[in-house]
Amino acid sequence: MGDRGKGDLEEAMKRLNLSAADRRGIKVGKEIMSTKNNEDWHAVGKVMSEKMVAAEGIMQTLGRIWCGDRGMICKEMGDNLFLFRFNHPAGRKKALEDGPWMAGHSLLVMVAYDGKQTLESMDFNFIPIWIHVSSVPMGMMNKVVAEMIGNEVGSYLDVDVEENGSAVGRYLRIKVRIDIRLPIMRMEELRDGVP
Repeated sequence: MGDRGKGDLEEAMKRLNLSAADRRGIKVGKEIMSTKNNEDWHAVGKVMSEKMVAAEGIMQTLGRIWCGDRGMICKEMGDNLFLFRFNHPAGRKKALEDGPWMAGHSLLVMVAYDGKQTLESMDFNFIPIWIHVSSVPMGMMNKVVAEMIGNEVGSYLDVDVEENGSAVGRYLRIKVRIDIRLPIMRMEELRDGVP
C-alpha cells in the first residue's frame, strides 16, 4: 500500500464513530456468577508440553490416584489446558496439594478453580514438591528449622515430623511450593541460610 492509500485509510478510520450501543458494551452483574459450588469440586490443569495431551490419558493415569473409585471428569479446554470436575472434594485436594504430577512425560501443573478468572489469567508457575535436606544437625531437625529452609527454597507448606515435632533422621523432608521458572536451589546456597 502506497503512502496515499495509507493516508486514505487513516482518514477513513478517523471518520468512524461508535454508536451508543457499541460504546455501552455488555455489563454482567457479579450476582449471577455461580462459583461457590464449582470451587469445591473443580480444578484446572496445564500440561507443560508442546505436544498435545488427551484428556482420556490423564483420566486413566491420574484419575485413579486422585479419586480412586469415586471418579472425575476431565474436559479439554485447548492448548493443553484441562478442567477437572471431581466427584468428591478429597480428590480435588489431592490433585492440588500432592504431586508433582506427570501427564505422559510432561509436568502437569494444577491450580484451584476460580470462577472470577479467565484461563489466560491463571498462574501455572507453581507446584508443590517434597524436598530432602541432608546434613542438618540432629538438634535442628524440627518444624521451626524446616519452615526456615522451606521459605528459602520456595514457600513452606509442611514437614514430615513425629508427634513431638522432631524430624530426626538422615534428612529433613519438607514440602514446599516452588516456582518452576526458577532454577532449583543448590545445597551450598541453602547451607548459607541455615543458622
